[in-house]
Amino acid sequence: VITGSQDRTLKVWGAADGAVATGMLPLPGVLKEVATLSGHRRGVWAAAFSPVDKVAASASGDMTIKVWSMSSFSCLRTLE
Repeated sequence: VITGSQDRTLKVWGAADGAVATGMLPLPGVLKEVATLSGHRRGVWAAAFSPVDKVAASASGDMTIKVWSMSSFSCLRTLE
């Protein structure tokens, strides 16, 4: 699961103890934070994850789209 925030970061969440999460928000004991991704200059409006390509994409109020590696949690490309 990946979430975006107005604090300009994305958070990557993984299932804790193999539990299956339902809903949009991380639940205590169900999901644990795996990584925090930063680099946008304004709040993050949208985020999407591709398990096939092992990347995520985020759109921000700074008018950019960033593509992130889910292996290294680094920004691969910024589209303006």
